[in-house]
Amino acid sequence: MTIDTMNNVKRLAKFLGCPFTEEEEAKDAVQGIITLCSFENLSEIHKHGNFRDDMPNKLFFREGKVGDWRSHLTDGMSHVLDEITEEKFHDLGISF
Repeated sequence: MTIDTMNNVKRLAKFLGCPFTEEEEAKDAVQGIITLCSFENLSEIHKHGNFRDDMPNKLFFREGKVGDWRSHLTDGMSHVLDEITEEKFHDLGISF
């Protein structure tokens, strides 16, 4: 997603059955969505407030950097997640 965000957002919209019209693309709607959904924008919006009384919104945001999970998961945790992912998605023909 981060390498070619514009085309990936278009592909995702098409996959979800809501492709962008030529008019929407001409009005930079795709870029608008990318901006609204950016990590920087969402983390700023959710810095304050709580998801629940005991769970502040800021718990859902970290650095927003690709690969930051390595700072939070051990090798063992990563291995378990890889196994679960393979088990759940093996029938889709996706290789990880």
